[in-house]
Amino acid sequence: MSFPKGGDNPRWKGGRYLNDKGYVRIGTRKHRGKYEHRYVMECMLRRPVGLVFPGDGKIPAGMHVHHNDHDRTHNCRSNLMLLQGCIHNALSRSYRKYLLNHWDEYMEWIRRENDTPPAWVTEDGTFA
Repeated sequence: MSFPKGGDNPRWKGGRYLNDKGYVRIGTRKHRGKYEHRYVMECMLRRPVGLVFPGDGKIPAGMHVHHNDHDRTHNCRSNLMLLQGCIHNALSRSYRKYLLNHWDEYMEWIRRENDTPPAWVTEDGTFA
């Protein structure tokens, strides 16, 4: 018995899903379970601006893809930045520390801007 594949299958959800850490993963035959933000960055690196990277479409070792607005589901080109691992980790730690120190102000701002907070924000000050 053969089951329909991809979009022909009634259980098909479009090939995109959120993992337990809040990142979007894509599922195609070629890219099974690949992080969408890494795929977008690899597409950008196939046509690099300037002479910084070779243009082979691979993320160099030790480099991380950073979301400028810290929203793990916002994977458009303008929101992604390639950073060295140590810089990315320091930036993420400082952002978390700032949020924890100003959590009440941040939650008030979220409530004013949105009816519901993003999925990764919890009321007790932890990150999902």
